[in-house]
Amino acid sequence: DGLRFDIGQRLVAMAGARQVEVSGCWRWAALPSVTATAKPSASPIAEKLRGGKLEADFCPELKDTGERLNTDRFRRLLSTAGFQVLGPAEVGNARAKGARGWTEYGEFDKLGHNLQAKLAARIEDQLELLLERVQGLLEAGWKRVRVVTDHGWLLAPGGMPKVQLPKYLAESRWSRCASIKDSSRVEVPVAGWSWNPLERFAHAPGVHCFVAGQEYAHGGASLQECLTPV
Repeated sequence: DGLRFDIGQRLVAMAGARQVEVSGCWRWAALPSVTATAKPSASPIAEKLRGGKLEADFCPELKDTGERLNTDRFRRLLSTAGFQVLGPAEVGNARAKGARGWTEYGEFDKLGHNLQAKLAARIEDQLELLLERVQGLLEAGWKRVRVVTDHGWLLAPGGMPKVQLPKYLAESRWSRCASIKDSSRVEVPVAGWSWNPLERFAHAPGVHCFVAGQEYAHGGASLQECLTPV
């Protein structure tokens, strides 16, 4: 969660220095660049999902049932698709016929929200832990580990400038994006939701935020938020 592109390149360099065969490319994050929208898009079960009405949580829904995606349903879809869903300390059975796995690791985003600009001092430790996790999976017999992420982020020590978006115009308002009420006209940029482009959301321009005092934030359309490593 939150492996920004430039941080991902540091992971590639660290892996290469340890004689791990590694290649890197990139992909665009789904919009808005928040986990609820972008994580499912980067996952192997994206084709099982669709976008209906854009709700306050920015989550897509299951194609088969129309239920809102949540953690349990996400894991169930992965299991049904033949993926071993592994906890952060589990290595699974790499030698099973046609073995495929999904595991989640790393706390860049959690630390960013909790520590704000102090995240910068924790990046090296997080990269070391992530690389150890990858090496552990390889040593357990997995032939290849593909690292994907949901979104990047902006970091502005001292805080990002606030731009006004009145609460009465939005269904929900996050740091860098907002779900707009159907009839609302807003004075900030708008874009189509990646899961259903007919549904609009607002995003803060430049490095602005809808919430004051944020040093770490994501959800907008900047390069730092939307260009992600693979």
